[in-house]
Amino acid sequence: MKFLLPFSLIVLIGAEAPMSLAASGLECVVDLGIPQYTYLARRSLGGDVTAYVRVGKHGKVASIRTPGADVNLAKEVELGLRYDTTYLESCKGQEVDIVFTFRLEGEPEDDPSTHIRFLPPNHFVLISHPRKPIIDVNH
Repeated sequence: MKFLLPFSLIVLIGAEAPMSLAASGLECVVDLGIPQYTYLARRSLGGDVTAYVRVGKHGKVASIRTPGADVNLAKEVELGLRYDTTYLESCKGQEVDIVFTFRLEGEPEDDPSTHIRFLPPNHFVLISHPRKPIIDVNH
């Protein structure tokens, strides 16, 4: 399941958003692809990923930095920001800063869902239950 958050929704969520968006560069985002909490991300115990996206030609990503982040979480964030996010062409050369927090909470489930919270101006919290281990009964 892919989570997309239209930029207009971001503006409506937080009262301080218009002034703070400029500081984070989110005014350059048309549609934001929220990372998935996939099997790869679940290898990590959770944590924060601060992504610095440099907007390139045609509103595509020129570069993404995720300094100090868990490699599995960083890959999920990079996939969402590179392939599922649209940036304004007029923002070429500008940097967009977004923080994602991944948290596993509660008892393990067979097919856990992910809940997303937005903390203005640029912080998204992804909360999910751990996944139950898959047991191979044939061995």
